[in-house]
Amino acid sequence: MSGQLSPDGNYYWDGVQWARAVSPDGGWRWDGSTWRPATRKSGGMTGGIAALIAAGVIVALVVTGVGIFGFSRLVHNGAQSLQSHLSPACTSSGTAGGSVAEGTSVCGRKLGFPVVGAECSAISALPSSLVAEEVTSASGDWTPADIGIDQQGCEMVAQPDVDLAIDSSDIASPDLVMIADFDPLNAVGGVGLRLACTQDGSCIDVLIYSDETFSLDEGTTGQDSWKNLTKGSLVFGAMHFNQQNRLILRFVDGAASVFLNGYLVAQATPDIAQTPGYFGFYVDNEQSSVAENVQLSRLLVFQAT
Repeated sequence: MSGQLSPDGNYYWDGVQWARAVSPDGGWRWDGSTWRPATRKSGGMTGGIAALIAAGVIVALVVTGVGIFGFSRLVHNGAQSLQSHLSPACTSSGTAGGSVAEGTSVCGRKLGFPVVGAECSAISALPSSLVAEEVTSASGDWTPADIGIDQQGCEMVAQPDVDLAIDSSDIASPDLVMIADFDPLNAVGGVGLRLACTQDGSCIDVLIYSDETFSLDEGTTGQDSWKNLTKGSLVFGAMHFNQQNRLILRFVDGAASVFLNGYLVAQATPDIAQTPGYFGFYVDNEQSSVAENVQLSRLLVFQAT
């Protein structure tokens, strides 16, 4: 909800992203409904999380003598606790199954004209605007692939060391909003969205890993050359296994935004101008020794406004 404070009181949701709840001069603080004269606070964390982390540090150092692993786990658990107290940024349109169409406001911006719509549970084959393909090595070429389509959705089974994708068959403007509802049936590899991809360097690519981390990258000049824009842990969002998730990649006004299950995951501005290119949803299984199975329920692509 716009104006909502984070549990530690240091940030508030401005409708697009988490912003500092203290004015640049330090004289004013947002209290959840209005700006008030700032008063000095004794600490940056809520007591429960701070106590949890402090206790974890003491136990890890005294009992194990090492402490690093235990401390990392407690920080992660503290982040998960923080996440559980915050509401999604875009509850209806940002979560799986939420109805969207041209003109719908999705995570703070209205959708433009629809580019592609694939409701996998209601079709027997991919529309001509989409194609299934796979690549089996970092230096290999993408080749046609088979996916199963039934009332459960598009079943994408990526074997070890394989990337399996449903990509556009034609290029499109880079200013897009991509919405994918999917169910990862096992916890290996990752899933991603990409747009504006060409061999000349243009591409925006976000990958959500099964270990609850993410990476947002841009293509650079030269085939298979990449630069990381931002990466990290899924603090305000998580990928749920054996249930539906909604991943959104939006590129508009030269900046990329990523949302997972209604939470803002990342925002970044690429260094190079993005040009028209291909877009798609993909399953990344390059690091696992077992097959990765993901059911894609729908892939919806709109022009960004």
